[in-house]
Amino acid sequence: MFIFKKKPNTKKYYIWNKEKNIFILPNKSGFLYIDKTKKIKSNSIRKPEKNELIYIKYTIKNKTKLINKKYRKIKNLWQKLNIPPWKRQENPIIYYNNKPIMSPNLFVTKNGKIKNKYYWTIYWKKL
Repeated sequence: MFIFKKKPNTKKYYIWNKEKNIFILPNKSGFLYIDKTKKIKSNSIRKPEKNELIYIKYTIKNKTKLINKKYRKIKNLWQKLNIPPWKRQENPIIYYNNKPIMSPNLFVTKNGKIKNKYYWTIYWKKL
């Protein structure tokens, strides 16, 4: 007998209120939280500008640019991270407006690069 977890609805997006330090993900897939310590880590990203909304999606376009790397096909990135195809749509991706910023615990894109002393460190805790 096989038991399958319900996959998140990848056609939707969710908006994270900037004032909240935690975001509960749909379908019991965990939560995202902001670590307020003052030490930059690999999960650290720039804070959103006042005019930027924070979206949580489960898809990302075919190519994206990571920090200090060339453009990379997303398929190759998932392979490098050892994430099998059936698990890829379970990983939340944080966007500021329509720009992909990061997938918590996995990667940060060039759009999420820290530019000043204002940053967040975001983690994904799976349930």
